[in-house]
Amino acid sequence: ERIMKERKEYEERRKQIEVKEKELIAGKEVKEAEMGSNLRGDYYYPTARKRYLPRVKRAYDELVPIRAELAANSADWDKINVYAKGHGDVSSALKLYVSALGGGGLSISSTFMGDMKTHAEEFDNAYKEFVEGVKGKKVPKALSAAEGMESALLAWREAGKPVGLTNDDWGVGEIPDCKRGVPGAGTGK
Repeated sequence: ERIMKERKEYEERRKQIEVKEKELIAGKEVKEAEMGSNLRGDYYYPTARKRYLPRVKRAYDELVPIRAELAANSADWDKINVYAKGHGDVSSALKLYVSALGGGGLSISSTFMGDMKTHAEEFDNAYKEFVEGVKGKKVPKALSAAEGMESALLAWREAGKPVGLTNDDWGVGEIPDCKRGVPGAGTGK
């Protein structure tokens, strides 16, 4: 009788998980996704938030005024050159963050992660066009590429909605401080 009860509970739990999985796959309006707790995931995900998201947010924050300058045809090419040279690593940060969401190589996948990878590629391609436009000081080409970069970053952020990237801080939030021997520090594990 106890075994029958355990089997029944197991089946009910399995059905609940299947329903939840279908909801996560089907809808992008999910506010939060559960990240599986494992040793690698507990390391890679918070580290990725700390390492990659601030770079992505800074790239977007600095891109908006540059795009506005290009659109107004009042480009400060020295400032734009600094941006073009300084944010080449953002495309890798976009891709590495998605990789960390997938458990750092654990073959975890989700539809939203595939969308995020696609938008990271779009950013990368637009960034290459931007660099070419800046080198030649071609306003239309640089502006078009900057708009492509901006839309790719916003689309990447929107695709990351299940993990909280649509907040004002782009998901950077409060990052756990894992210091030993300090009361109140760490992740509580």
